[in-house]
Amino acid sequence: MKFTGTAPQKAITRYKVVGTNVPRVDIPEKAAGQYTHMQHVRLPGMLHGRVVRPRGQRAYGAGAKPMEIDDASLNDIPARIVRKGDFIGVVAENEWDAIRGSRALKVTWQETSALPGNGDLFTRMRAAKTSDVTIVNWGDAEKALARAAHVSTATYYCPYQSHAPFGPNCAIGDVGSDGALVISSTQDIYNSRDMLAEVLGLPVNKVRVQYVEGSGTYGRSCYEDAAQAAAVMSQAVGSQWRVQFMRSDEHGWDDYGPAHLADVRAAIDANGKIVAYEYHGWQHGWMINETTHELVLNTPPKERTTGAGSIPVNA
Repeated sequence: MKFTGTAPQKAITRYKVVGTNVPRVDIPEKAAGQYTHMQHVRLPGMLHGRVVRPRGQRAYGAGAKPMEIDDASLNDIPARIVRKGDFIGVVAENEWDAIRGSRALKVTWQETSALPGNGDLFTRMRAAKTSDVTIVNWGDAEKALARAAHVSTATYYCPYQSHAPFGPNCAIGDVGSDGALVISSTQDIYNSRDMLAEVLGLPVNKVRVQYVEGSGTYGRSCYEDAAQAAAVMSQAVGSQWRVQFMRSDEHGWDDYGPAHLADVRAAIDANGKIVAYEYHGWQHGWMINETTHELVLNTPPKERTTGAGSIPVNA
């Protein structure tokens, strides 16, 4: 099939939903605190797990590698250690025991270098070698800016930002000999299924993903990471395992939203009509695999590079 990019736009007169008042039937329950989010889902007989990772934010680009695990540190807690590759988790019948176990387990992690910090972040971004991509280039912006009645110029700085959902991400994994069911708040079920199949070593057609809305996910937070962790724990131990991330897991291991730097110019004519808009942005790509994936399979972070670099947009 050949894609020409010339498909006609849908006529506004054919719109049936856009511009109408569509009832949000979910709002009353959410406003009353009665809505069932992923974090509220409970299944009969399910068990509980927590991931175990270094606290804080360090340069774990090659993965958090455990050098030594002290099994005896869990002697007083009815919990079990799950390890696959460099992935470590703690599972228990009681959720509080899983939490206690994840906190008590003594792990010696490979030392890593500290992150460079954000003090001169935007200077470094501007000075770095870029792969330039032009998204749109219409007309002659320089001529339009030169004859405009008013020109406004600004530079915008956006730091790395955690997705910080209302409730740390959660998922339930049920992996058996015939396949896997994973319940999560993924925003891309088919991609989620592909990643789960790779982590579990199963054919894609043996993996089923069921969506339940999470309690406040902005952008690409740790919903896939939690789903993979739940699946790995279920495959290792059997049964249905609910993995709830702790707040420190989210803050320390979230794929933060990339930092961004933008130089913008816009202009209007004497009648207030926009006659020119010019945008140059610097950003890098974002990670397209999850921490659990990296730890289980000992693979380095994989970055999506499309759209990275200096991006001029002229009108």
